[in-house]
Amino acid sequence: MVCADIQETGKQTADDIVAAGGTATAVVMDVTKAADWDRTVAEAVRLHGTVDLLANIAGVVALDGPDTVVGLTEERWDHVVGVDLKGVWLGMRAVIPTMVEQGGGRICSVASMAALRGLPNLAAYSAAKGGVAALTRQAAIEHAADNILVNTVAPGTIDTPILAGVQPEHLKHSRLPMR
Repeated sequence: MVCADIQETGKQTADDIVAAGGTATAVVMDVTKAADWDRTVAEAVRLHGTVDLLANIAGVVALDGPDTVVGLTEERWDHVVGVDLKGVWLGMRAVIPTMVEQGGGRICSVASMAALRGLPNLAAYSAAKGGVAALTRQAAIEHAADNILVNTVAPGTIDTPILAGVQPEHLKHSRLPMR
């Protein structure tokens, strides 16, 4: 397993896997950079011979100001969509040729219930995660014949560091039906 993250937090995960008897290494990368993806996929192939699974789990929200359609700055929009959607696309683009060459693989990307419902003050995040769901469907159609299974999961609220700056009143909407 290759644990990749923009921070060095992947090292602890890799160390835990190795301590449990598995094989893992950590790589620091920026999911918004194609060159980082190419380097990471090449490292995975060098270490393990194949890339059997890509799990696209990187995600951010815009917490430094309003994340509404009108209130977002272009810079914050680009950052959230860059990590949450472009990063998924770049990952797929980097790994699919290897999977085709080896006869198949699996890709799982994390979207969000926000992709299906929208959430207050999470415009960029909701839009990006909606894009992840659509991109996943497209990749699944394009690569089914290559024995590449492409899925997405769309969880509700999960207690992760990404929630640290989200207002509790906004989270309650993730559990309410649309009116």
